[in-house]
Amino acid sequence: MSVRGQAEDTRSVTVKNFQMSVIYDDDSQATPMPDSEYTITYADADGNSVKVADGTTDTTGAIKNLTIDIPNDVSSIRFNYTLGTTDRGYILRSTGKKYQFTYTKIIPNNNVINYSGNSKFGATGNDALYETNFIATRLNNYYVQAINELTSAIDAAHQQFFGIPEFENKAINIIYERGYHLNESNTFYRNGHDGSGIPDIIIADRTNLSSFTDQYLMANVMHEWTHWNLYRTANFPGGSYTSHYGYNSDARVSYKEGLALFAGDMFRYDYDMSSTDTEVQTDNSNGVNRLYGKSTNMTVEQVLYDLLDVNSNGEESV
Repeated sequence: MSVRGQAEDTRSVTVKNFQMSVIYDDDSQATPMPDSEYTITYADADGNSVKVADGTTDTTGAIKNLTIDIPNDVSSIRFNYTLGTTDRGYILRSTGKKYQFTYTKIIPNNNVINYSGNSKFGATGNDALYETNFIATRLNNYYVQAINELTSAIDAAHQQFFGIPEFENKAINIIYERGYHLNESNTFYRNGHDGSGIPDIIIADRTNLSSFTDQYLMANVMHEWTHWNLYRTANFPGGSYTSHYGYNSDARVSYKEGLALFAGDMFRYDYDMSSTDTEVQTDNSNGVNRLYGKSTNMTVEQVLYDLLDVNSNGEESV
């Protein structure tokens, strides 16, 4: 965080707490912007934007305990947010532009800002933009949670086992926009979706926005981000597959997909997959189970869950 120094014609304004959440059409779904870059600016007499502070929001999306210096004749300041950071990556539009929102706040007479609120961000008459900005904010929120989840899990493993490498996060951008990659697969691209050579992730749009439940977004953010980590830390191979529930001629494909399925489901179901704990994958074609003895993504996921053995249905551990 950085703050500009005070001049004689300015006054000190204290940002005790400022927390802005993003909504679309339901206040109960208000989503914060944690671990996201921000700047605080004001408009001078010529209409130019002057920056007085910058930093990163905390784990709740708040900006706290900050004192800034504002000219005496300025009555409001602007909180400018960017979804992401250089350390973890950003949520981007299809053009590669970062999602950025601005909220203007009147400075109270006591020069102390202590505010929590919700707002829609977009343009009047452009409902798709409101939708896009809301979903992008949710993706940002779950991206932060996914990183914290994996980091915490590895930290816990270090308490039990020696020799586990430290986890060092590497930045990767997530691309989403209303109407972009409509009804296609969510994908991790090793060389970038545009062939730029810079890895990225695309969360595809869906015709029906009801598909974007919290569990869906949690699972898919963690799933694709897990592919990124498997690639960069273990150089896992690529490889096509018919579906997440078919069989693979290359067992390594089953493992890289099954592990990503496992990570995504553990995240969205809060480590409780007991409802699928005893499922057996079959493929009855004319009475023949063509999956018997085959390498499948689901088999890897279920074996990993049995090893974890949380809320199991009483079967013997593998």
